[in-house]
Amino acid sequence: MKKKLYTKIIGFSLLLITMAGCGAMDETYKDLRGDSPIVYLGKLDVSTIVVQSGRERVKISWPALYDPRVEYTKITWANGTRETDVPVTYGKPTEVTLNTNLPEALYDFVFQNFSSDGLSSVAVSSIGEVFGNTYESYLRNRNIASINLNKAENIATITFPVLGDSTLVGTEVRWTKQSDGTPTTVYFANTSDNRIVLNNFKGQDFEYRCRFLPTPNAIDDFYSQWASYHIIVKTLLNPAGTPSGWTVTTPYSDMGESNGGGYKEQLVDGIANIATNYLSLRKPGRVVDAYDVPADAETGFTIDMGEQKTFDYFVWHHRYSNVTVALRAWTVSIYGSNDNIVFDEIKSNVNIPSAEAAGAPVPGTVELPSSTYQYVKVVYVRWDTNNSNSIQVSEFQLGVTE
Repeated sequence: MKKKLYTKIIGFSLLLITMAGCGAMDETYKDLRGDSPIVYLGKLDVSTIVVQSGRERVKISWPALYDPRVEYTKITWANGTRETDVPVTYGKPTEVTLNTNLPEALYDFVFQNFSSDGLSSVAVSSIGEVFGNTYESYLRNRNIASINLNKAENIATITFPVLGDSTLVGTEVRWTKQSDGTPTTVYFANTSDNRIVLNNFKGQDFEYRCRFLPTPNAIDDFYSQWASYHIIVKTLLNPAGTPSGWTVTTPYSDMGESNGGGYKEQLVDGIANIATNYLSLRKPGRVVDAYDVPADAETGFTIDMGEQKTFDYFVWHHRYSNVTVALRAWTVSIYGSNDNIVFDEIKSNVNIPSAEAAGAPVPGTVELPSSTYQYVKVVYVRWDTNNSNSIQVSEFQLGVTE
C-alpha cells in the first residue's frame, strides 16, 4: 500500500510542476503576442519553386497562391545580404527575374510570404546557380570527325563524333553562299546522326561555334569561341578510271609479259585494281631471261606529264592481289625536272606504306613538299635483294592539296 501511495504522490507532483512550467512559458510569450494566437500565412511549396539559371541572373517562378492575405514574397540571398520584394496576385502564378548582375555562384534563395498587416509565413529555400563569362570561357567546340565537300553541288557535309555533353545543344555555322557570294549564318540543333549539311556552300572555309545550356531550363544561351576551319581537298592529277595521257620511261626495258601485264604504259593508265595491269622492272644484280641489269644500276621510272603541274603527294599502288612482299619496292626517292636533264630532289628515302607488310596490298599515300614540275622521276632505293627477280607497281598517282 505504501508503495502505491508513494507512486501516486510522485506522479501528482510531476503533473503540478509541468502545469506550473507551461503556465510560466505562456506568460512569457503572452507578453510578446498579447492575448491573440500565433498566426502564420501559407508558405510556398518548395517542390514547386522553379529557379532557372541565366547569365548573371536567374528567373524564379512558383504556382498560384490561394491565401488572400499574402501581398508579397520576400526573396533573400547571399546569406541575407541581398533581398527583393515580389508582389503576389491571388490565384495567379508568380515569376520574377533577378537582373542584378549576380556574380557566378551557387545561391540559396530564401522565400517568405508577407501580408499588409505584418503577418508572415515560414521561410523556405531553393538552390539556383548563376553562370557568366568564367563559365563561358571554358566552353569548347565539338571536334569534327570528317567533312565531305561536293564541289559539283556546292554542298559540305560535316560529321561530328558521338556527343557526350548534354549541355551542348547545337552548332552555329557561317559560310559564304555560292549563289551570290554573301555570308550566311545558320543554327543547327543536334541531330541523331551527328551530321549537318551546308547547302549553297562556296569555297573551302567556314566558321563554327557551339551553343550551350548549362541547365536544361536555362534562360540564356552560352557559346564557345568562333573557330575557323579550312576543308582540305585532295585532288588526284591522274584519277582512277581515267587514262592520264602521260608517258613513262624506264632506264631498262620493262618485263612485259604475254599475259598482258608488266608494261610501263600500265603505270599511269588509271587502272589499279586488275592483277594483270602493272609495271614490272628487273631487280639490279639479278639475271632474268638472260637479261642482266648491273647490281649498281639505278632503276625506277620517269613520268612526263606534258606540262608543268603542281603536286604535293603521291599514291602508290602495289600490284593488285599480289601478297608477295619480295615483289614490292620498299623505299624510293622522288625527283622533279622541267627539262628532263637536271633533276631536283623533292624527297629522298621515302618508305612506301604497307610495302613490307605481308598480305593483300593497301594503297599508300605519301606527302611531299609542294612542287611544280613537268617530269617526275622515281628511283627505287630499297627492296628485297634475296628473293624474286622483279619489282612491281600497279599505279602511280600524283595529287595536289587545296
